[in-house]
Amino acid sequence: MLLVAFAAAFATFAAPVLAQHPHPITTRLEGPAPPARGGDGDSVFVAAVRKQAEACGMQNDSLQVTQERFSVEPKTEAEEAALDAKVEAISAKSGATGPKESRQASRAFIRALLTGRLRLMLAYMGEDGEAGMECLVGAMVEAGFATVDPPSSFTQDMADAISDSCGSPRAWMKVEADGTVRFEPPMDADYKVSACLLKGIKESGATKLGFVGNERVPPTEGQADD
Repeated sequence: MLLVAFAAAFATFAAPVLAQHPHPITTRLEGPAPPARGGDGDSVFVAAVRKQAEACGMQNDSLQVTQERFSVEPKTEAEEAALDAKVEAISAKSGATGPKESRQASRAFIRALLTGRLRLMLAYMGEDGEAGMECLVGAMVEAGFATVDPPSSFTQDMADAISDSCGSPRAWMKVEADGTVRFEPPMDADYKVSACLLKGIKESGATKLGFVGNERVPPTEGQADD
């Protein structure tokens, strides 16, 4: 039945979110990227974040940690000169010796550490997470991270764009004041169109979805389908 198909699609996206916490707590942080450690630097770093989260009373199975590595290179000659001076000072303090190629490699590594950045998205789905997130973010700010603006919330314009791309009426999907996406297809809605809408919502990053089912009781034998 159509309802079963809708329910299956809904369960893969919305149910795991709504079952634990209807209003996920999210924070974005940006800070220096930790050096790689034999290819597992990221996993080591995430493990450290999770250990701190535990110390803050957070349940790790309710914490999602997403990270993105990038670099911030100097944009002006003055910034470039300042960075070069800092690299040289650190290189001299470290007492790097050896062939010219080795010294150049050492400077390149120091430069990568100075310009390497890491952006984190922390999402907590557990109950009473405000205090835990405040504790975790506080610890990371002390470690050199800074909070950045959260990603833009899901808007009606985004919902309308998804509706248009899937060929469905815009009235099927409405965004409420608190950012909840209300998805209400009619009973005779085409499953492929509805699946397209759910996929678009999921890919948009929306985390709050209100699903209104379209269950229809089949008529008994000899009874007209009103």
